[in-house]
Amino acid sequence: MTEPSDWAPVLVIIALLAVRRCRPWYLLLVAAGLALADSPTCVLVMAVTVPLYYALCGRTRHRVALAAALIILVPLGTWFTATADSRAMLASGNSAEIAAGRLVAGVRDVTSGGAGGAASNMRYASTAGAVGALEAAGRLRGGLGPDADAVYFPAITPPGGQPAAWVNAIWVYALADFGYAGVVVVAAGVVAAAWRVRRCPAAATVFLPMLAASLVNSAIPDWWFAGLAVMLFALWRERGASPGLRLAPGRRLGADLGPRAV
Repeated sequence: MTEPSDWAPVLVIIALLAVRRCRPWYLLLVAAGLALADSPTCVLVMAVTVPLYYALCGRTRHRVALAAALIILVPLGTWFTATADSRAMLASGNSAEIAAGRLVAGVRDVTSGGAGGAASNMRYASTAGAVGALEAAGRLRGGLGPDADAVYFPAITPPGGQPAAWVNAIWVYALADFGYAGVVVVAAGVVAAAWRVRRCPAAATVFLPMLAASLVNSAIPDWWFAGLAVMLFALWRERGASPGLRLAPGRRLGADLGPRAV
Protein backbone atom coordinates (compact mmCIF):
# COMPACT_ATOMS: atom_id res chain seq x y z
CA MET A 1 0.00 0.00 0.00
CA THR A 2 1.20 3.52 -0.74
CA GLU A 3 -0.20 4.96 2.50
CA PRO A 4 -2.03 3.70 5.63
CA SER A 5 -5.44 4.97 4.48
CA ASP A 6 -5.26 2.59 1.49
CA TRP A 7 -6.01 -0.22 3.95
CA ALA A 8 -9.50 1.19 4.63
CA PRO A 9 -11.53 -0.91 2.13
CA VAL A 10 -9.34 -3.99 2.65
CA LEU A 11 -10.00 -4.04 6.41
CA VAL A 12 -13.74 -3.60 5.85
CA ILE A 13 -13.78 -6.49 3.35
CA ILE A 14 -12.02 -8.73 5.90
CA ALA A 15 -14.50 -7.71 8.61
CA LEU A 16 -17.54 -8.43 6.43
CA LEU A 17 -16.15 -11.77 5.26
CA ALA A 18 -15.35 -12.71 8.86
CA VAL A 19 -19.02 -12.34 9.73
CA ARG A 20 -20.32 -13.93 6.52
CA ARG A 21 -18.06 -16.94 6.92
CA CYS A 22 -18.51 -17.19 10.72
CA ARG A 23 -14.81 -16.61 11.44
CA PRO A 24 -14.92 -14.21 14.40
CA TRP A 25 -11.18 -14.55 15.06
CA TYR A 26 -10.56 -12.81 11.72
CA LEU A 27 -11.92 -9.71 13.43
CA LEU A 28 -8.72 -9.74 15.49
CA LEU A 29 -6.84 -9.15 12.24
CA VAL A 30 -9.13 -6.22 11.52
CA ALA A 31 -8.53 -4.75 14.97
CA ALA A 32 -4.78 -5.17 14.54
CA GLY A 33 -4.97 -3.59 11.09
CA LEU A 34 -6.86 -0.56 12.39
CA ALA A 35 -4.31 -0.12 15.18
CA LEU A 36 -1.30 -0.49 12.90
CA ALA A 37 -2.69 1.68 10.11
CA ASP A 38 -3.34 4.48 12.62
CA SER A 39 -5.58 6.15 10.04
CA PRO A 40 -8.83 8.05 10.69
CA THR A 41 -9.86 7.22 7.12
CA CYS A 42 -9.82 3.50 7.95
CA VAL A 43 -12.04 4.12 10.98
CA LEU A 44 -14.40 6.34 8.99
CA VAL A 45 -14.82 3.89 6.10
CA MET A 46 -15.40 1.05 8.57
CA ALA A 47 -17.99 3.06 10.51
CA VAL A 48 -19.88 3.97 7.34
CA THR A 49 -19.65 0.76 5.29
CA VAL A 50 -20.54 -1.91 7.86
CA PRO A 51 -23.91 -0.33 8.78
CA LEU A 52 -24.56 0.39 5.10
CA TYR A 53 -23.90 -3.24 4.18
CA TYR A 54 -26.37 -4.59 6.73
CA ALA A 55 -28.93 -1.91 5.90
CA LEU A 56 -28.83 -2.93 2.22
CA CYS A 57 -28.02 -6.65 2.35
CA GLY A 58 -29.02 -7.76 5.84
CA ARG A 59 -32.17 -9.55 6.89
CA THR A 60 -34.94 -7.97 8.93
CA ARG A 61 -33.31 -8.93 12.23
CA HIS A 62 -30.05 -7.35 11.09
CA ARG A 63 -31.82 -4.10 10.23
CA VAL A 64 -33.61 -4.05 13.59
CA ALA A 65 -30.35 -4.62 15.44
CA LEU A 66 -28.65 -1.96 13.32
CA ALA A 67 -31.39 0.58 14.02
CA ALA A 68 -31.16 -0.11 17.76
CA ALA A 69 -27.37 0.25 17.69
CA LEU A 70 -27.54 3.51 15.75
CA ILE A 71 -30.10 4.93 18.18
CA ILE A 72 -27.53 4.43 20.94
CA LEU A 73 -24.26 5.07 19.12
CA VAL A 74 -25.15 8.18 17.10
CA PRO A 75 -25.97 10.34 20.14
CA LEU A 76 -22.91 8.99 21.98
CA GLY A 77 -20.68 9.71 18.99
CA THR A 78 -22.12 13.20 18.61
CA TRP A 79 -21.57 13.92 22.30
CA PHE A 80 -18.01 12.55 22.19
CA THR A 81 -17.13 14.59 19.10
CA ALA A 82 -18.51 17.76 20.68
CA THR A 83 -16.83 17.34 24.07
CA ALA A 84 -13.55 15.47 23.45
CA ASP A 85 -10.30 17.42 23.75
CA SER A 86 -8.79 16.69 20.34
CA ARG A 87 -5.61 18.68 21.07
CA ALA A 88 -4.85 16.58 24.15
CA MET A 89 -5.55 13.41 22.17
CA LEU A 90 -3.23 14.50 19.37
CA ALA A 91 -0.47 15.21 21.90
CA SER A 92 -0.98 12.00 23.91
CA GLY A 93 1.68 9.89 22.15
CA ASN A 94 -0.72 6.95 21.99
CA SER A 95 -1.40 5.89 18.40
CA ALA A 96 -5.05 5.00 19.04
CA GLU A 97 -5.73 8.31 20.79
CA ILE A 98 -3.94 10.23 18.04
CA ALA A 99 -6.06 8.55 15.36
CA ALA A 100 -9.24 9.29 17.34
CA GLY A 101 -8.09 12.87 17.88
CA ARG A 102 -7.47 13.36 14.16
CA LEU A 103 -10.92 11.98 13.39
CA VAL A 104 -12.59 14.24 15.98
CA ALA A 105 -10.67 17.29 14.76
CA GLY A 106 -11.55 16.45 11.17
CA VAL A 107 -15.26 16.14 11.93
CA ARG A 108 -15.18 19.48 13.74
CA ASP A 109 -13.39 21.11 10.81
CA VAL A 110 -16.02 19.87 8.38
CA THR A 111 -19.01 20.80 10.54
CA SER A 112 -17.59 24.22 11.38
CA GLY A 113 -16.46 25.04 7.86
CA GLY A 114 -12.79 25.00 8.87
CA ALA A 115 -13.21 27.23 11.92
CA GLY A 116 -11.39 24.65 14.03
CA GLY A 117 -8.23 25.00 11.98
CA ALA A 118 -8.12 23.05 8.75
CA ALA A 119 -4.50 22.04 9.36
CA SER A 120 -5.81 19.34 11.71
CA ASN A 121 -7.61 17.73 8.77
CA MET A 122 -5.47 17.81 5.65
CA ARG A 123 -8.15 16.19 3.53
CA TYR A 124 -10.61 18.93 4.39
CA ALA A 125 -7.92 21.56 3.85
CA SER A 126 -7.02 20.23 0.40
CA THR A 127 -10.68 19.90 -0.60
CA ALA A 128 -11.46 23.44 0.56
CA GLY A 129 -8.34 24.64 -1.30
CA ALA A 130 -9.41 22.86 -4.49
CA VAL A 131 -12.93 24.29 -4.38
CA GLY A 132 -11.55 27.75 -3.62
CA ALA A 133 -9.08 27.57 -6.51
CA LEU A 134 -11.78 26.42 -8.93
CA GLU A 135 -14.11 29.19 -7.78
CA ALA A 136 -11.37 31.80 -8.18
CA ALA A 137 -10.70 30.55 -11.71
CA GLY A 138 -14.41 30.48 -12.57
CA ARG A 139 -14.25 26.73 -13.27
CA LEU A 140 -16.74 25.30 -10.79
CA ARG A 141 -19.49 24.88 -13.37
CA GLY A 142 -17.56 23.50 -16.30
CA GLY A 143 -14.39 22.14 -14.70
CA LEU A 144 -10.82 22.30 -15.96
CA GLY A 145 -11.04 19.51 -18.50
CA PRO A 146 -10.20 15.78 -18.44
CA ASP A 147 -7.32 15.08 -16.03
CA ALA A 148 -6.39 18.76 -15.99
CA ASP A 149 -6.25 18.80 -12.18
CA ALA A 150 -2.94 16.90 -12.35
CA VAL A 151 -1.43 19.91 -14.12
CA TYR A 152 -3.41 22.86 -12.79
CA PHE A 153 -3.03 22.44 -9.01
CA PRO A 154 0.77 21.92 -9.12
CA ALA A 155 1.02 24.94 -11.44
CA ILE A 156 -0.69 27.28 -8.95
CA THR A 157 1.48 26.08 -6.06
CA PRO A 158 4.27 28.57 -5.22
CA PRO A 159 7.80 27.25 -5.91
CA GLY A 160 9.02 25.34 -2.89
CA GLY A 161 5.65 25.69 -1.15
CA GLN A 162 3.26 23.06 0.08
CA PRO A 163 0.32 22.41 -2.27
CA ALA A 164 -2.83 24.01 -0.88
CA ALA A 165 -5.12 21.95 -3.08
CA TRP A 166 -5.13 18.50 -4.60
CA VAL A 167 -7.61 15.79 -5.55
CA ASN A 168 -8.22 13.44 -2.63
CA ALA A 169 -11.54 11.79 -3.53
CA ILE A 170 -13.30 10.73 -6.69
CA TRP A 171 -15.99 13.40 -6.37
CA VAL A 172 -13.31 16.12 -6.02
CA TYR A 173 -11.72 14.80 -9.20
CA ALA A 174 -15.11 14.97 -10.96
CA LEU A 175 -15.69 18.51 -9.72
CA ALA A 176 -12.23 19.72 -10.73
CA ASP A 177 -12.23 18.20 -14.21
CA PHE A 178 -15.92 18.20 -15.19
CA GLY A 179 -17.63 20.66 -12.87
CA TYR A 180 -21.04 20.24 -11.29
CA ALA A 181 -22.21 17.88 -14.03
CA GLY A 182 -19.33 15.52 -13.26
CA VAL A 183 -20.25 15.39 -9.58
CA VAL A 184 -23.88 14.63 -10.45
CA VAL A 185 -22.87 11.79 -12.77
CA VAL A 186 -20.47 10.28 -10.22
CA ALA A 187 -23.02 10.57 -7.40
CA ALA A 188 -25.76 8.97 -9.52
CA GLY A 189 -23.47 6.10 -10.53
CA VAL A 190 -22.27 5.42 -6.98
CA VAL A 191 -25.77 5.52 -5.49
CA ALA A 192 -27.20 3.29 -8.22
CA ALA A 193 -24.35 0.78 -7.90
CA ALA A 194 -24.67 0.66 -4.10
CA TRP A 195 -28.43 0.16 -4.32
CA ARG A 196 -28.38 -2.54 -6.99
CA VAL A 197 -25.43 -4.49 -5.59
CA ARG A 198 -27.59 -5.30 -2.55
CA ARG A 199 -29.04 -8.21 -4.56
CA CYS A 200 -25.60 -9.82 -4.63
CA PRO A 201 -24.34 -9.83 -1.00
CA ALA A 202 -21.14 -11.66 -1.89
CA ALA A 203 -20.21 -8.96 -4.40
CA ALA A 204 -21.36 -6.23 -2.01
CA THR A 205 -18.70 -7.27 0.50
CA VAL A 206 -16.09 -6.11 -2.02
CA PHE A 207 -17.76 -3.28 -3.89
CA LEU A 208 -19.44 -1.36 -1.05
CA PRO A 209 -16.14 -0.78 0.83
CA MET A 210 -14.50 0.35 -2.40
CA LEU A 211 -17.37 2.72 -3.22
CA ALA A 212 -17.25 4.24 0.26
CA ALA A 213 -13.46 4.57 0.25
CA SER A 214 -13.44 6.24 -3.16
CA LEU A 215 -15.56 9.09 -1.78
CA VAL A 216 -13.08 9.98 0.98
CA ASN A 217 -9.72 8.72 -0.22
CA SER A 218 -7.39 9.35 -3.15
CA ALA A 219 -6.22 5.75 -3.61
CA ILE A 220 -6.56 5.01 -7.32
CA PRO A 221 -7.35 1.27 -6.85
CA ASP A 222 -10.44 2.28 -4.87
CA TRP A 223 -11.54 4.38 -7.83
CA TRP A 224 -10.96 1.48 -10.22
CA PHE A 225 -13.19 -0.82 -8.20
CA ALA A 226 -15.77 1.92 -7.79
CA GLY A 227 -15.85 2.32 -11.57
CA LEU A 228 -16.14 -1.44 -11.99
CA ALA A 229 -19.07 -1.48 -9.56
CA VAL A 230 -20.81 1.25 -11.56
CA MET A 231 -20.27 -0.61 -14.85
CA LEU A 232 -21.46 -3.96 -13.47
CA PHE A 233 -24.41 -2.85 -11.40
CA ALA A 234 -25.46 0.70 -12.31
CA LEU A 235 -25.07 0.55 -16.09
CA TRP A 236 -25.22 -3.08 -17.15
CA ARG A 237 -28.47 -5.02 -17.30
CA GLU A 238 -29.14 -8.31 -18.99
CA ARG A 239 -32.55 -8.51 -20.60
CA GLY A 240 -35.02 -10.23 -18.32
CA ALA A 241 -32.57 -10.43 -15.41
CA SER A 242 -31.85 -8.40 -12.32
CA PRO A 243 -28.49 -6.58 -12.25
CA GLY A 244 -25.59 -8.77 -11.30
CA LEU A 245 -22.37 -10.33 -12.50
CA ARG A 246 -22.91 -13.48 -14.52
CA LEU A 247 -20.50 -16.33 -13.83
CA ALA A 248 -22.17 -18.79 -16.18
CA PRO A 249 -25.54 -19.10 -17.91
CA GLY A 250 -28.23 -19.07 -15.24
CA ARG A 251 -25.91 -18.20 -12.33
CA ARG A 252 -25.61 -14.75 -10.80
CA LEU A 253 -22.90 -13.83 -8.28
CA GLY A 254 -24.34 -13.93 -4.79
CA ALA A 255 -27.72 -15.29 -5.86
CA ASP A 256 -26.97 -19.00 -5.62
CA LEU A 257 -23.52 -19.12 -4.03
CA GLY A 258 -22.95 -19.97 -0.41
CA PRO A 259 -21.25 -17.83 2.23
CA ARG A 260 -17.88 -19.24 1.20
CA ALA A 261 -18.14 -17.84 -2.32
CA VAL A 262 -15.72 -15.00 -1.69
